[in-house]
Amino acid sequence: MYNKSKLFKIAHSIRTHFETFGQALKTAWALLKISLGRINSISFEKKSTGGVRTAKIERLFLGDVSNGAVKFIEVLENGQTQFRNFRVELLKL
Repeated sequence: MYNKSKLFKIAHSIRTHFETFGQALKTAWALLKISLGRINSISFEKKSTGGVRTAKIERLFLGDVSNGAVKFIEVLENGQTQFRNFRVELLKL
């Protein structure tokens, strides 16, 4: 079950990173699904190279998304984990 209150809080906190509130809501919906474990893989654009990166997610942290950065734990191919982050506006939906 999704918590609509949490969904809208996330959307309002990241809306400054998008042109419309609808885009922020769509991204917040995806972030909530990832944090609940419904989605375990994401793609986002690397700002430095412009390439698209796909990461397998173990856990997503939504503690402070208002600054536009989302922290997560990535599972590598060899089974090890590492902390990473991405900008919300660069998430590929």
